[in-house]
Amino acid sequence: MLIAPLLGPNVAMAFGSTLGDRELVSRAVVTNAAGVGLSVICAACVSFVLPVDSPSVELMATILC
Repeated sequence: MLIAPLLGPNVAMAFGSTLGDRELVSRAVVTNAAGVGLSVICAACVSFVLPVDSPSVELMATILC
């Protein structure tokens, strides 16, 4: 899944690597790392706040097979 705000740094990383611009690539890598880290932290916080429903019969059947 693509997170739309990370599209810009991904394009910058591709463009910088094509041109051989190390500064642009390094800034894009740092921005990507910060974006992915922030996304993971937000997802972890939401998972602690929202209750988890007990698994359905269909889910348990796929786990046991």
